[in-house]
Amino acid sequence: MIFLSISYFRNALLKLLKARRDEYKSIKHDITKILNGKKPEELFSYPDMIHQDKNFKIIKLRLLNSASKLSKKDGYRLIYVINNKKDLVCLFYTYPKRGSLGQIDISDNDLADYVEEYINKLGDKTLICHDITKELSINKKYLCNNETCIYEQTNCA
Repeated sequence: MIFLSISYFRNALLKLLKARRDEYKSIKHDITKILNGKKPEELFSYPDMIHQDKNFKIIKLRLLNSASKLSKKDGYRLIYVINNKKDLVCLFYTYPKRGSLGQIDISDNDLADYVEEYINKLGDKTLICHDITKELSINKKYLCNNETCIYEQTNCA
């Protein structure tokens, strides 16, 4: 399984990690824990779907916030797209439901922006790859087109 991201996800993640009082300090661990070791069909079958096509789904996944001991209901939301045919997951955005940076939902316009960036980055072959076993560390730039994905030879920073 390959885990990629767009800038909206990475920016949201950094914002949460920099928040005061460490209320979101566990987000990388919490995301990694729910995604690591899952088979594509498991990630494809989560019920909180936003949009579906025959080969992909956009899913809003509920996650607990282990740092604040909040349940899935009051924890984080992780928006991602999964392409079941290629074993690719692209992380779109994450946000908390509670706390100083809590938000109720994402707008349709926000979702359209995430999809647009995903399509553009997929076309430009500039999606960022994450190592899910190392709490989402940026691994390498991943070059993707509609048919294949290969690692670029140089590391990304």
